[in-house]
Amino acid sequence: MPAGFHPTDDSQAVERLGHAVTVVTTDQRNIKITTPADLALAGAILKGISRRAKGPAPRGPFEEAQW
Repeated sequence: MPAGFHPTDDSQAVERLGHAVTVVTTDQRNIKITTPADLALAGAILKGISRRAKGPAPRGPFEEAQW
């Protein structure tokens, strides 16, 4: 990174390096945890998911993300 450049997020740093950044639609439960309140929200989301869980456990490393 150039001296004095202070990106505000990862995508800004990637763009500065000359790479394209794409915004994609995702599940609203896919949150960034940065505060204790975010952690509490994540716990509530997971509790709700586990109550509604059906079928066999995920077979692949990313299958669980396909809500």
